[in-house]
Amino acid sequence: DYRLLDDTIFLTLQTYTRTRDALPDIKKNLQKIERLSGETDDNMLRYFVTHMHVIVNQIETIDKEHSQIAQLALYPRLTALHQKLNTEYADYLTFGKMAVLLILASLAALLFLVLYLHKRSLADKKVLDAYRYAIENSDNSIVITNADQEITYVNDAFERETGYSKEEVMGENPKILKSNLMDRSFYEALKTALRERRRWDGEFVNKRKDGSLFYEKASISPLIVDDMHQGYIAIKLNITKYVEQEKHVKHLAYHDQLTGLPNRLHFQEHFQQLIPNTDGAYALLYIDMDYFKTINDTLGHHTGDILLQLFAQRLQHELSREDFIARIGGDEFVAVLKIAREADALKVAERILHAMHAPFEIEQHKLNITTSIGISLYPRDGTTLEELMKHADTAMYKAKKNGRNNAHTFTQQLSDVIHQRLEIEQELRKALDNNELYLVYQPKYDLHTRKTLGFEALIRWENEKLGFVPPDKFIPVAEEIGLIDEIGFFVFEEACSAFHRFKEIDPDLKQIAINVSTIQFRQKDFIRNLNALSFKTGLHPTQIELEVTESYVMEDIGRNIDNLQSLRNNGYKIAIDDFGTGYSSFSYLKKLPITTLKIDKSFVDDICTDPKDRNIAMTIVTLAKNLGFETVAEGIEDQMQETLLFEMGCSTGQGYHFSRPLKPDDVVTFLRQARMPQKEPSESGAC
Repeated sequence: DYRLLDDTIFLTLQTYTRTRDALPDIKKNLQKIERLSGETDDNMLRYFVTHMHVIVNQIETIDKEHSQIAQLALYPRLTALHQKLNTEYADYLTFGKMAVLLILASLAALLFLVLYLHKRSLADKKVLDAYRYAIENSDNSIVITNADQEITYVNDAFERETGYSKEEVMGENPKILKSNLMDRSFYEALKTALRERRRWDGEFVNKRKDGSLFYEKASISPLIVDDMHQGYIAIKLNITKYVEQEKHVKHLAYHDQLTGLPNRLHFQEHFQQLIPNTDGAYALLYIDMDYFKTINDTLGHHTGDILLQLFAQRLQHELSREDFIARIGGDEFVAVLKIAREADALKVAERILHAMHAPFEIEQHKLNITTSIGISLYPRDGTTLEELMKHADTAMYKAKKNGRNNAHTFTQQLSDVIHQRLEIEQELRKALDNNELYLVYQPKYDLHTRKTLGFEALIRWENEKLGFVPPDKFIPVAEEIGLIDEIGFFVFEEACSAFHRFKEIDPDLKQIAINVSTIQFRQKDFIRNLNALSFKTGLHPTQIELEVTESYVMEDIGRNIDNLQSLRNNGYKIAIDDFGTGYSSFSYLKKLPITTLKIDKSFVDDICTDPKDRNIAMTIVTLAKNLGFETVAEGIEDQMQETLLFEMGCSTGQGYHFSRPLKPDDVVTFLRQARMPQKEPSESGAC
């Protein structure tokens, strides 16, 4: 079979390679193949066997000849020479291989090195190109100088920021950008850092080619190559936008947005820096606009804002640049003057007061504004801002108490006054809730018939801590702290309710008189609120007389005439209280829609002894008659005053001579007893 053939061929090949042990096996296989060829009659097998026998015979012949040669004496020497040559040839081949391998390895290493260096150079070139691109296209200005600080390179950003071209600055010193706005110490520190070859970081105020200023944040470093100083490189960022934004934010934080003046925070910091660095004297002026809240409430915030701006401008105009002025809130301003003497401070204050006398024209309004100023002196009146502000505020409060439109300096006695005022303020805020406020009613009577015509409602305050507090003490405080509206409507409702009760006893009573604060009078919904309360209490407006001060009527005559006319149109009667104590213009008096003039008690007190007071009273009575007004004399305390006023033609009187103010229950008793006699005053009682 085929396996037998394969084994025979394999053994034959082994024999040719000098493995003679296989000859017996080859012959055995050939015998088997012969038998197989006879059985199968396969010509190919017979042909194979024939040739294989030839090969085996040749091998045996070769072996015989080899045995004969091995018997020769030269054979061992030839064999040894053959072996030596084989060994040397093998060694030669091994050395050659090693040499070739070494050469090839060296060539490969050299080729790798060449390729690596080439690749490295390409990478370095890319990095350098990237650096060059970054520098050229950077938003930061980059300047390189040599060791002598002469410019050798600038990028495009430098040209854009400074306005200089590269050609213009080559070889120049960077100080061509110097603005001279930095302190000398700043440049000295920079020079020291560069001289010592240290890195320097800071901010410049530099100057462009066109002279405009800009801010830069810079980092300057020395260039060191192979331990040799080659120059400097400066990397600079334009921070002008950020500096301006920071200045704007700081300005907003330290200035009043409406007037542009420094605000309270700026004032406080300025003062804290000022005092430790001076051994001189200063005056602090606390300046407050009179009745600003009223103007703001009645004419609107827009008008109020414009008024504040115009007021601040006049204030700045009257003070020097060395003086510090600030708006610390609302209508309050402060000024710090380098003045040592009280008299000098008062002169400045008088100048400010005079400057505010001219009317402020705002759209269709012409506003007459007055100012109250309080003055404290450093270090006489205090050494801290808190002390000086407190004392100046106290002095300003005194100026308002003196009639406003004046200035007052601080004195120790004023501290007691302000302390009392603070107590009043604190207790007044609780007065309504604690039912501490109440009304009394003073009868008004006909001087001819001595019959009671009505009553004037007067507010009173009895406090557990303060005791009895007169109205002239707490009403101004109520106006200042914003309680007057609430108190005013309490008075109106209480008085109307009480008068409705009084009329049930005496239906002939004509009216109840109610005092109205100037601040309350100016409220937008004032008339509507009055009407609501009048309806609530069941009292018709024609039975209500509203008393307003002369000073209020004349503040803004045109607008106030309209307000008074609106009240008259609703049925209310209007009386001018304390007439003759203000500055009424007779030309306007005839235009006022009023019903009554009240002669102030100050003219009645000495009417029998002082001809001037008597003449003034007579003039008021005559004026009222001619204009069709009623007259009411206040503060009648004796029969002689009553008789004289009656003879003058005064129609109505009130005062202690007739009756003190009465509580509601006492009024009821008074009306029931009808204790007023019905007779004409005696002529013998005249002055």
